[in-house]
Amino acid sequence: VPQKQIASFIGVTPEFFSKMKARLLKK
Repeated sequence: VPQKQIASFIGVTPEFFSKMKARLLKK
């Protein structure tokens, strides 16, 4: 797995997780 892919995954995951958490809290 290329480092760029890992970096993008690490950069995207927290944002996605926080968005999902906010959705669950709004529910």
